Amino acid sequence: MIIALILQAAGVILPVWLPNIFGVTLGSVLFGGTFMGISMLALAAARMSRPFSGNRAIALMTGFYGIGQILGPIGAGIVLEMAHSYNLSLLLAALVLVTAAIILLSVIVISSQKGVVGNENHARIHPDQELS
Repeated sequence: MIIALILQAAGVILPVWLPNIFGVTLGSVLFGGTFMGISMLALAAARMSRPFSGNRAIALMTGFYGIGQILGPIGAGIVLEMAHSYNLSLLLAALVLVTAAIILLSVIVISSQKGVVGNENHARIHPDQELS
């Protein structure tokens, strides 16, 4: 998912860096090609993170996604009014995607460290020892 988020961020910002048919086309392919994948991976992660209440986690994610779908265009419109260009809105959207990738990477690193620490606290049984 981290790679998909970075690719999607590149797709969002590409029309700003390359404001021609190539930049817009490649940006569209990168954005559209990662959109469904990120959505499906996020839903799967929500279900796995809450094995006994996966549907509730998915409902919450869907609700927050809907809020973002409403607030994002409003924010982009406000930025457009101030900057008279979509470039700043696209840059901000790309930064949000990169931030999401960084947060996800941080969660992975923290949870893997906790897993290592958690395993060290368990009693170790030598293969020759019998369990009583």
